[in-house]
Amino acid sequence: MKLVKLISRLINEEKGGSAIEYGLIIALIATVVIGILLALGGNDRFFGTITDSVNNSGI
Repeated sequence: MKLVKLISRLINEEKGGSAIEYGLIIALIATVVIGILLALGGNDRFFGTITDSVNNSGI
């Protein structure tokens, strides 16, 4: 019951609402970053090829 009271108090208080909003924003940003990393995860060979080409070019 203490957890329910805590959540209820956080929702009803303005400071708690701000904390919840910041938490949701952080969760959204983390989800986007994870999605981008997963989407680019299969491209490691592509970036490795570019790195090898630059290193072998003698520049």
